[in-house]
Amino acid sequence: MSLPEDFQRFIEKHRLAECDVIVVAVSGGPDSMCLLDLLVNRRDNASTPASGNLRERPTIVAAHLNHGLRGIEADRDEAMVREYCREHEVPFFSRRVDIAEKARAEGRGLEEAGREARYAFFDEVANTYAKEGRIVRIAVAHRREDQAETMLINLFRGAGPDGLCSMEPIRGRVIRPLLFADKARVDDYVSGHDVPYAIDRSNSENEYTRNKWRNVVLPMIREVSARDPVDALLSFGELLGSDREYLDMLVSGIFEKEKTIVTTGIYGLPTPLLRDLHPSLSSRLIRMLFEESTGGKTDLTKDLTRRITELSSRGKGGCSLSLPGGYHARIHDGTLYFERRDLPSSHDGGTDNSAEGPALEAVTLFGREYLVLKEEVKPVFHLRPEMIGQTVEVVSEEHGTRLFSVGLKIIENPNQVVYNNRTWYCPVRELSRVTMRAAEPKDSVRPAGSTGSKALRRYLTDRKVPVGIRKRLLVAVDRDSILWVPGLVHAEGFTDEISYGRYTATGGFEKLIGDKNTQIVKVTVLITDNERRVYGLCSRTSPDF
Repeated sequence: MSLPEDFQRFIEKHRLAECDVIVVAVSGGPDSMCLLDLLVNRRDNASTPASGNLRERPTIVAAHLNHGLRGIEADRDEAMVREYCREHEVPFFSRRVDIAEKARAEGRGLEEAGREARYAFFDEVANTYAKEGRIVRIAVAHRREDQAETMLINLFRGAGPDGLCSMEPIRGRVIRPLLFADKARVDDYVSGHDVPYAIDRSNSENEYTRNKWRNVVLPMIREVSARDPVDALLSFGELLGSDREYLDMLVSGIFEKEKTIVTTGIYGLPTPLLRDLHPSLSSRLIRMLFEESTGGKTDLTKDLTRRITELSSRGKGGCSLSLPGGYHARIHDGTLYFERRDLPSSHDGGTDNSAEGPALEAVTLFGREYLVLKEEVKPVFHLRPEMIGQTVEVVSEEHGTRLFSVGLKIIENPNQVVYNNRTWYCPVRELSRVTMRAAEPKDSVRPAGSTGSKALRRYLTDRKVPVGIRKRLLVAVDRDSILWVPGLVHAEGFTDEISYGRYTATGGFEKLIGDKNTQIVKVTVLITDNERRVYGLCSRTSPDF
């Protein structure tokens, strides 16, 4: 069959063109010009689908990055691609980047810096269409020999089996419609169809790593091998890919069964499970968990995976390990999970007037909500009886930003009592000695109904509160004595049905509203604008000290 026919079959088999727009990465070389021409001819020769579904005929767009490495030759390549696109009514995007300067500034090689710049540019072009709600794919011109070269490079970099698998026809939004073709077929096509192309002379030079594999190593293997090395490598890659597909299916089943919710969008896995499984499965589970937690924005090396496995084997709460991209691996209560330095917010609705986001966040971890302050925020806010009947905005005098708000209401009937993690029912007589601030190491707590006190750090350990948030918890104190930690513990008043029953056991609710000495004030921490509006009291502003 002809190359265009095989091209169409390959696209249909792997459903590569089921999209609205295809952004073609075009350098101007034979491979990328062949790919562009095949896609343009496919567009022009396709009949309008009877279904009217134009996704069967996606818009073709070309993207060209000028690396600034070959002077006037690179400019000629760009002009050639631009002219082809003009003649064939293909939208053309181009950009010039000084790759040599980028590589020097970032301490990387030219190949790595160039690849990153190219894909960043292709993504940018794709996003101009994606933001319109269109499905976009990026087509690159990898062919059979490119797969073999990549496998050899990965092998001698020490990659695991996954790095030796064949390239996939589609991965994410990137498609590779020429993977089935070899160099000879591509060259025959561009010559036979008068497709313009440019030859990058640097491809024949052995200064770059990939060129050495292409021009030196593979030809030497071909001389001594009974079988063509490209065929052999691709066959090997297909076998590994089949094994990977099975292992991924197995690991996905384990992951879905065993994962636990740590907080919104973040999952964890039991450390005993990771210890007991074969290393080939536990390492894949760890990588899957990391990808799920980070959105696949970064990758785990073999060494980091090993260190995380060792961390899981110790299995002690409070263990952590710093990872690339600002992430941490943490162990809490027999669960491994990954998080960024700043914990995600689990509250919704409303906005905050601080450009940097709220200073106080409601964070749900392992099914429990905590009120957590940003690390740099250290409020010291004193409650006073004259604040009753108001919503007080706690504002930082240093930064002029709102940190959070506190609503205070006198309870006049039982229907006003509603329990949640943000509300504390405090005796009015105690209000003047209440200060709200971040937890400190010297704090101690005597939970209501208990006979003795203990250090707050010990109490938080016993309650299995994650180590990373303990010093950032919002607390209400009388000097160093904890009166209330939202969602966790209180020493005075009540926060739920059980503590309410204990508090009113000697006099009932009537006692609480009939005597000024026993009146109860409802203290509620408010974070978002919506919460402040719903609370419905008039506002006043108070500095945070």
